[in-house]
Amino acid sequence: MNWESVTIKKYNEIVSLKCDTETEEQLRSIGILNGLTLDQVKSLKLTKLSEYVQEVEELSKTDIPNKPQKKWKGYKIGYNIKYITAGQMMDYDTIRGEGDDIANLHKYMSILTNPKDLKEFEDRAELFYNEMPIGVAYGCHVFFWKLIKNYEKRLATYLKEKESKISSPNIGVGRRFFTFLQGNT
Repeated sequence: MNWESVTIKKYNEIVSLKCDTETEEQLRSIGILNGLTLDQVKSLKLTKLSEYVQEVEELSKTDIPNKPQKKWKGYKIGYNIKYITAGQMMDYDTIRGEGDDIANLHKYMSILTNPKDLKEFEDRAELFYNEMPIGVAYGCHVFFWKLIKNYEKRLATYLKEKESKISSPNIGVGRRFFTFLQGNT
C-alpha cells in the first residue's frame, strides 16, 4: 500500500472517524483503505489482519506526497498563478472560507484543472473525490496555497506603494491650499 492508492475520499473518511476505542479506529481505517466493511474486517483471519495492520503502519511512516503534479488522468492541473483567472481565484477564496481544506481538496482541484471533457465543476469534484490520490491533490493545494500567500503579500505591497505615490502629492497640494487659505483670511 502507498499514498497513490489512498484517494481523497478514503483519506477524508479516515480523518473524520470518531470511534470509541483506538482498536475500533484502526479496524475501520483498515476497512476504508481496503474497501471492507467493519464486519468484514472483524471476520478476517488474524494473519490477513496482521498484513493489513503492517501495511497501514508502513504507510503512516511516510508523509503524504507534497510535490505538485501538472497532470492527472488527462486533466491539466493549472496551479501557475500566471494562468489563473480572477474567477478561479474568487472560487478558491470562497471555498477557503467554507472551512476545512482537507475536506475541500476535491473542490480545489476542480477549480485548478482545465477540463479535458465537458464535465461541470461538481462532476469533476466528485470524480476527484472518489478517484484522485490524496498526494496529487494535497501537493497541488499546498503549492498553490504558498503561491497565493506570496501573491497576496506582493499585491498588498504594490497597492501600498501605489497609494503612497498617489496620496503624497494630494496631501501636499491640500496642505498648500489650506495654508494659502489660512494666510488670506
